[in-house]
This record gives sequence, structure tokens and C-alpha cells, in this order.
Amino acid sequence: MIASRNRRAFRGAVCVVGLMIAGALGLAATAAAQGTGPVKLTAPKKLNPRDGTPQGASGTAVPTSIFGYKSGPNRRSITARPSVGSAGIQVDQLRAVEPDSAGTLTAKTGGFGVDMWAGSQRAYVMRLLRALPSYTGSATIRDGLRRALLSAASAPQGLQSGAKAGPSLAAARLRALIALGDYAGASDLLTVMPRQGRGPALLRVEAELNFLTKDHTSACGLVGDQVQSNAGDFWQKALIFCQILAGQADKAELGLTLMRETGLEDQLFLALATNLINGDPVSIENFGKPSVLHLTLMGAAKFVLPAGAGQRRSGVLRYLAISPHISAEQRINAIELAVGQELFGEVLLNRLYSKIDMEKAADSDIAQMAVERAKLYRAAMGAKVPTAKAEAASRALESGRQSKRFGTVARIFGPMLKNIPPSHDLLWFAPIAFRALAINGEDDVARAWLDLARRNAAISEEAGKLLREMAPLIQLFDDALSGGEALPASATWDTDQAVLYYGLAEALGKDVPEHRWEPLVLNAAKTQPMPDPALWIRLVRLNQSTVAVEAPPAQTVSASAVLARGSLAPVAATTISAAPGRGPATKASGSVVMSEALPPPTPGAASGETRVGERLLLIALAMGDKDLDDVNPVVVAEVVRGLRRIGLGAAARKLAMEAAINAGL
Repeated sequence: MIASRNRRAFRGAVCVVGLMIAGALGLAATAAAQGTGPVKLTAPKKLNPRDGTPQGASGTAVPTSIFGYKSGPNRRSITARPSVGSAGIQVDQLRAVEPDSAGTLTAKTGGFGVDMWAGSQRAYVMRLLRALPSYTGSATIRDGLRRALLSAASAPQGLQSGAKAGPSLAAARLRALIALGDYAGASDLLTVMPRQGRGPALLRVEAELNFLTKDHTSACGLVGDQVQSNAGDFWQKALIFCQILAGQADKAELGLTLMRETGLEDQLFLALATNLINGDPVSIENFGKPSVLHLTLMGAAKFVLPAGAGQRRSGVLRYLAISPHISAEQRINAIELAVGQELFGEVLLNRLYSKIDMEKAADSDIAQMAVERAKLYRAAMGAKVPTAKAEAASRALESGRQSKRFGTVARIFGPMLKNIPPSHDLLWFAPIAFRALAINGEDDVARAWLDLARRNAAISEEAGKLLREMAPLIQLFDDALSGGEALPASATWDTDQAVLYYGLAEALGKDVPEHRWEPLVLNAAKTQPMPDPALWIRLVRLNQSTVAVEAPPAQTVSASAVLARGSLAPVAATTISAAPGRGPATKASGSVVMSEALPPPTPGAASGETRVGERLLLIALAMGDKDLDDVNPVVVAEVVRGLRRIGLGAAARKLAMEAAINAGL
């Protein structure tokens, strides 16, 4: 049995917040005297950006991404559409926004262009959006998915959203962002959607965002407006919570009684609301998928989840990470995982770590390893000498590798690693620094550590050994650096590592001799499941039908530009490279100009063969909510191939590096 131990503190908070909530609820005496129906509440308060900075729990700034899109400058009620210029070339123009096609990212600011959904059917896209995971094991996939959800693009074909039309694509995109824990991105996207004419689905998402960002006054104002005309469970439950916040416990109890009598099956909501009213303990063992209201009530009740609960749900990770009433070890573990999902940046990470007494953390397997890594992070932050920082970071990264969290730990230490200068005294640190920086997309800094090993390899046997250890990754990292050398093989690889590496190499266009594959057949140590069969066939067919698009090296975007816009920065190409056996490359003509956002359309793009948006959703679903090391290597290789075929060569390489490094290569 799990009970809230902080009901008295909650009552104190109600005294502070209650007057504002009561004002939003508009509990006038005349309305109460009518005694029929819900109390008339005030009009909803508009959800506006706060000084250009999205706010999270406790007023802390919510970073959009540790490295990713920029959301600030694009809050305009506009959407992009192609129009023909004087030279016959289509350029992005602007017109009045429609919610389904609105976006904060245009083709010039990191979006995927107005034709992202061309050829895809609305009902099909809606099904894919609803099935998206809330946890992803790859920063590359997560970044691409976020950018797709935020892109301004013409809606897919099919019945449009509206009162008498199909379901809201805009609401589905917002829900997917919320599930990923990107509250700032969702708030920005909602801001560029017109308020007039928002349907029930969008209004509900607006209320949920207000609850998640602790703007209870705005949320309850919106609830009061909608509960009069919408009898849905969400609005009725939200009204009960608002009544609790406003100190209207009697009205809230009456609402709960009515809900029980009408057969409400949401036992977690009933238990949490009852706990807030009279302190009854919460005795729920199966939490399932906590909703926004569940998370909101948990925060108000200072509810303690069972150890290990919700580790694959971004919203739960955020709740655990920022909740001071959670045990030290559980909270530190959640913070680490949350940073891995890019829910927090360096500033908030430091603030959260500083408020935890790590000496009180109990021993608990993986969580205890996270505690030790947190202590190493503190030690590294306090060290003045680069060697001391490198030693602490190295120990933490090795621990992360053992816990299958290397990428997560690399993200935590990433800003610090950027400021450790490569030097001869730190030659020993080069291999792990290179891996940690490369997996974070810090290609320029990673290359500096690689150059350090290269310079010393000719004069030092130890440096030569370190360079040989890095050789397999160099092949995936940069063709130019590999110098056309044959693919390396390592006697230390197990069969699964070799299968993954050769699969990634082939997906990047390299030739793997048959004699490398033959010893691996029927020798895999572990088997990993494949995605839904129909989904998989659809993805493979898209990859087979689309002509590969990849710019020559001279036209690729610089590493600094990739980091400025996001890890999935596509190639700005002017020609279309034909796949082997498909004829010569051709010039693009009359194509939509998407400067540094998408290459010109491939042959067949007019008929929807490219289907960038659909393909990115399929890729995210194929990868699922597993850690990269647990995804079938066949799936990872096909995803890398698919990214290359739509011109995202930099993203394909980054995903290949992520997969290889997380597998211990």
C-alpha cells in the first residue's frame, strides 16, 4: 500500500493557490444558489508564451533539446505553402494558418517542408501518430520525430479536421510531443494555431499543457468554460481537481460520488482525488499508462511511485526527477534517464543534482550505479584540472557502458567534455572521449580527439593500439577519414556486434565481403523481435522505391550548422544522385526551395514516393521504445538506409554511430 505522506503540505499550498483558482472557477454565490448543473466558470485564459521562454515545473526553463531545433523565433500564426516565383522556382510563401498545417519550423529553420505529407492518407497518418512511443532509445530518431511534428506542412490527404469532419491532426501532433516530454515544443506549436475555431480535442490539449506546466489558473479557467458544454470524462475529472485546488472539497466529493455511481473505471484518478480530499491512502499496484491528469494529481498529492515504475514514459520520468519527496536513488535514476531523453539541459541538471543528498541514496542495483555516476559528475564539475575531469568522466562513461546507458551518460557529461582540450597527457582518454562526443553529434570536437590519436600513432605503440581500437568507428564516422581502407574486423567482437557493424556498413553504402558474413550465420547469441509485419514491409518498400539522395561531400552541411539546427540536419543538395543501376543523376527543376532543410524532390516525389513525414513515423514505430542495444540489427540497418534515401545522410551516420557505440564497439 502506497500513501501520500504530505497531505498537510498540500493543504498549505491550497491556501496560497486557492484564491486564484477560485477566481478562475468563478464560484459566485448566485451561480451556487441555482443548484443545478455545473457551476458557471469564467472564460479560459489564453495560453501565451512567457517572455519567450517556455516554463516547466516550479518555473524552471524547459529546454527544447540539448541539441536540436530552435523554437523561440518562430512563434507566428502562419503556415507555409509553395508558390511559383518569377524564375519558375517554387519558394515558401505564407498564408493564414490552419491548425492541422501549422508549425513552428519551416523549411528554412529545420522543418521538413510543405510537402512532408504528400502522398500519405490522413486516417493512416493519424493511426501512426497515435501509436508513437513516448520513449526512444536514439537521440537521432527522437530529434527527427520532434522536427516532423513541429514542421509547417500541408495536411495529408483525406477528411479535414473540424466539428463535422475527421479527427484533429493538430491535436494528435501535440499529444505526440507531450508524450515525448517536449512540453515547450508543444506549447510553441499550440501558440501558432489560431484560437478561433479550436475544436474540443485542441482545447483539451491546451488544458493539459497548462496542467503540466503548473499554470493551474489558466487550466481551470478553460475547464470551467468547457465543462458546461462537454460532458466528457476528462472535463468532469479536471473540474473535480480544480474544485480541490479552490478549496471546494464538498463539491469535489459530490463529483467523485457521482463518478463512482456512473461506473467510472479510472481507479487511479479516484484514489488520488480521494487522497487529496480526506487523506485516504492510495493502494494501486497497476499504474498502466498515467495520463496528464494522473501526473497532475500525483504532483499535488506528493505521491510516491513504486521503484522502477514509468521508466519508459517521459512524463513519469520528468515527474520523478523534479519531485523532492521521491527517494534520492529513485530521483537520481530518473534524472539520468530524463537527460537521456533530452528532457533537461545542463543548467537544470546541475540544479536538480545540487538539491539531492546523495549520501542518503539506498543500494538498489542499477539505481545505485546511477548514484555513483552522479557523484562522479559532481566531482568532475568541481575539479579544476582537466586530467581530474577526464578521470571522473571516464569512470562514469565506463559505468554507463556496463549499465547499457553509455549514450545517456555521454549526454550528461557532454558539455563538460567539450571543454576538455585534447593533449598528449590525455592520450589515454581519446577513445572514450571520441565515442562520447560523436554520439552527441559533437563531430568537430570528436575529430580533435581522433586527430590526437592519429598524430601520436606513428611515434607511440600505445597510440597506435588506441587508434586501431577506434578504426571500426572511423569507417562509420567519416569516409574521408577512413582513407578507403578495407573494413576492419576485430577478434574481440562477439557475433551480435559483428552482425550489427557489417549491417550498418552496408546500409551506409560500403561493401562487406561474403567471407565476413559466412561465419556469422546461425551463430547469433541473442534474438531480437521484429516490428509489426505490415509496418516493416511498408518501410522496406518505401526504401526500395525511393531513389537515394545524397549530396557530394563538398555540399554537406558543416558540423556546427548541424548542431545549430538539430542532429537530423538534412543535406542542401542541388543534384539528385541516382542509386546504382538507376541511371545518371539529374538536375532538380521547378522544385520547392528548402534551403538547408531538404534536398530537392527525388524522382517520383510528385507521386508521394518520398513521403518524408510518413517514413519518419514508420521509423520511430519500427525502433519502438527499446534501448538501441535491444533493437534488432536488421531494423537499425534498414532505418539507416531509409534516412539516406531521403537525403538525411548526416542523420544516417549519426544513428549508425549511436548503435555501434551503444553495442560496445
